[in-house]
Amino acid sequence: MIKHLLGALSSVTDRVRQELYIQEISGLFEVPVSTLRSGLTTRRQAEKAPEKPLETESLRLRHQKMLFRLGLEDERYARMILDDLDIGDLEGTRFMDYYKALDSALKNHIDIKSSAFTGGIEDPELSKLASEIALLPLPPGPQEQFLADTLIWLKKEALKEELDLMKKRLRTLEADKGADVDREIREITKAYQDLSRKLKERRSQGGNPD
Repeated sequence: MIKHLLGALSSVTDRVRQELYIQEISGLFEVPVSTLRSGLTTRRQAEKAPEKPLETESLRLRHQKMLFRLGLEDERYARMILDDLDIGDLEGTRFMDYYKALDSALKNHIDIKSSAFTGGIEDPELSKLASEIALLPLPPGPQEQFLADTLIWLKKEALKEELDLMKKRLRTLEADKGADVDREIREITKAYQDLSRKLKERRSQGGNPD
């Protein structure tokens, strides 16, 4: 009741009339004036507060969802995903956990198309993700082509992320001195060159699932 009364009070713009209404409501419902004023202030602040922008999923997360959706369509697709992607290629711990759950289901001969897979996931957050993936519509066009392109694209994104981390580490090491630092710089530089070569190879393969 008080919540509705506060809503009515907040619509009164005249301060004098509003104060009169507060006094009347206080007497009728035996609610302290201070409580009504405090509630009114809180309501106004809530009404003026800007809405939080909706969190948007990254392109990488969206592709990961669609990739796993295809995996549910055919066990062969699921095995391709597990064979071609390392768990570290995925963005987000929930997707890494889903990868593990899918791998476990296949090893235990669970029908991933059935509710035995999605419904058997006990962790609430992982179960939510599994349900979202299962309810996604399939992408248009040839499924195997989409799968292959998406696998290549995700692998490229993972390689780029790893290269960026190496760049940051090298910049940090440049300010230090010592034999151990020099050795690490040489090791990272070699690993960076290897990753750059792999990324070039992936780029030559294409991989544009959009």
